Amino acid sequence: MAYLRSIFNRKSIFWFVCALVLWLALFVDLVISVRSENSSFSYSFAGDSDRGSLPVDVSINVSQSWDDYIGDVQIKGAEYDGTVVNGSGKEIRNWILTIKLPESDGQIDSSWNGTYEKTGNAIDYYPDKNVYVIEKDSFRTFGFILKSAEVYNDFAFDISGRYVTYKEDYPMYWAIVYITIAYAVAFIMYASMQIKMEMRRRSDDEIIRQTMMVFVNSIDARDEYTKGHSVRVSEYSSAIAKEMGYSDDEVRKIGYIALLHDCGKIMIPGSVLKKPGKLTEEEKREIRQHTVMGGKMLEGFTSLEGAREGALYHHEYYNGEGYPEGLKGEQIPKPARIICVADSFDAMNSDRCYRKHLGRERIEAELRNNKGIQFDPEVAECMLRLIETGKLHVMD
Repeated sequence: MAYLRSIFNRKSIFWFVCALVLWLALFVDLVISVRSENSSFSYSFAGDSDRGSLPVDVSINVSQSWDDYIGDVQIKGAEYDGTVVNGSGKEIRNWILTIKLPESDGQIDSSWNGTYEKTGNAIDYYPDKNVYVIEKDSFRTFGFILKSAEVYNDFAFDISGRYVTYKEDYPMYWAIVYITIAYAVAFIMYASMQIKMEMRRRSDDEIIRQTMMVFVNSIDARDEYTKGHSVRVSEYSSAIAKEMGYSDDEVRKIGYIALLHDCGKIMIPGSVLKKPGKLTEEEKREIRQHTVMGGKMLEGFTSLEGAREGALYHHEYYNGEGYPEGLKGEQIPKPARIICVADSFDAMNSDRCYRKHLGRERIEAELRNNKGIQFDPEVAECMLRLIETGKLHVMD
């Protein structure tokens, strides 16, 4: 899932949507073009008329003729060869041709490439399956033998049918194909790169975390009661940030900042940290210095933005009565406000050298009562939701 989230981040989704919109626009344009071109046609013209502007042409020539008889009546027999030329640039299907003779006499003796029906002076020609499709810039032939009073050379024609255009005939179709292929290749390359970067980031994160843990464990090991405190605060801070809707990268970052929040305690004497009884005012001032010392220690740690502020300000109160600088409300960096709640929760939920852990009701009451005083109300509310939904464990 982490790999998928790294691939489908906001930026990649934006470009994916842009490409999809472009693809759909081209596709719709192609569909509209194909539909508009797939239309019926009907043309009428005389055999000797000027029809150079028409996309479909018909011609009939007499290939041979002879004298013939019907009983004692002398007639003419002739073989007529016809051609239908498709110059439309589109395929023609389902075409029917009506040939109009000058006279209504005569009868069809035989025919080829189709069937004929003669009514009066009109011959309706229905092409066979082998010729009923005329590809673009092509032609089809037909013919018949007609016995009539004379040999005819002038005809009129009615031809109707349907133009058929295929998507492959449109440059737009190939534009869509090439764009789709290019986008698929680009997406595969991008996904592969993102997966490699995610694997590298995870490896780097693990190295950073292990390095931090060596330092953090050396701090927590000084007091058996606070052993694991930094790790727990890091986990609680991450849970709060996630509940507040932070991105995965921001959640991870806040977790790292929280892991180092008590680094300044390494400078505090063990006698003060481990003292089981009440601290003197001097000892309180001394232990409060761990925030300032932590801030100084992390001053040059610029690779983790906010680490210094997390260590320096996590004991600031929302109402301005905290330390070391008495910052108030939004003046306190957000990560520090999150750590403040997480740190206090762990303190209340853990056994300390000077008291046992508090119960769930007491912890929830403290969080509610200190909203707007010690705690950022939004952060405290998130912590309460985590407790109520069972996402955070509270000791019995």
